[in-house]
Amino acid sequence: MTSNKQMKSASRLYAVQALFQMEASAQGMNEVRDQFINHRFGATYEGQEYVDGNVELFEKLLFTAVNQQAAIDQMTDRALVAKWPMHDEHRDHWRRRGRPAPRRGPQP
Repeated sequence: MTSNKQMKSASRLYAVQALFQMEASAQGMNEVRDQFINHRFGATYEGQEYVDGNVELFEKLLFTAVNQQAAIDQMTDRALVAKWPMHDEHRDHWRRRGRPAPRRGPQP
């Protein structure tokens, strides 16, 4: 039996994985959400059993991250540019996504 703590932990992990999948594959939130709930929560693949997740928490995390994506992206950009120099291939990645590449140094 899965404890409430394990379910919450699994839900947070699944939410991060779902967000990555949405970003990497250009799939929509509803499609990815349904995939995780129906095929990952408590599923067994190649003898490995996935922990059942808390659906309510998973959905809340997913919806909040998607709805706050612009603000999260800005905060992440500012935090990363000070520590990681931006190389040309990374600038190209941002341009292809229709976003300006993060700038180095303090933001106005």
